[in-house]
Amino acid sequence: MNRELSILLESLAADCRAALTVPRSGRCTAVIGSGPAGLAVSVELARHGHAVQLFEAAPLCGITLLRRPALESSSAAPRSFEPVDEAALSAAVAELASCGIEIVTSAPKGMAELSDLLNSFDAVVCACGKAAVLPADASGRVQEALYAAGTCVKNQKVQDAFQAAQSGRDTARSIHAFLTQQKA
Repeated sequence: MNRELSILLESLAADCRAALTVPRSGRCTAVIGSGPAGLAVSVELARHGHAVQLFEAAPLCGITLLRRPALESSSAAPRSFEPVDEAALSAAVAELASCGIEIVTSAPKGMAELSDLLNSFDAVVCACGKAAVLPADASGRVQEALYAAGTCVKNQKVQDAFQAAQSGRDTARSIHAFLTQQKA
């Protein structure tokens, strides 16, 4: 079991519990992908009072944390880590769900669904890993109301789990600023 990743999950769960006391903003966001970036962006958006619907293609939320990252054929490889304990992951995911983050598994979302998502949500975040690489600016913004976080950001494929989670937090703050400005 990876103690560092377990602490990351515990931290996300604690942050999520704090979101229960925050007034709702009336804004709704979609997050695609439940790896470290997707989980972190979901929690951070919830902490700002935004409703979050988290879509995961796999049948289990956070499944990427249960296995070692694949080695890339790039010059810099992400820091290798031991997978997290499945019980720790299940507990964290249950905590996120109990805090109001709607988790939808076995629900792949790709480029074909982006238009529908952008029409249905105030903001959409792609945190779906290396499979969908998007050209985002420093704030994670790809285009109006569409953001990217973690390893799905172009030129960020060598991020480890902790860097991806930080990318998710940073991107969520940018989305919050966008949603707050939009609301005014």
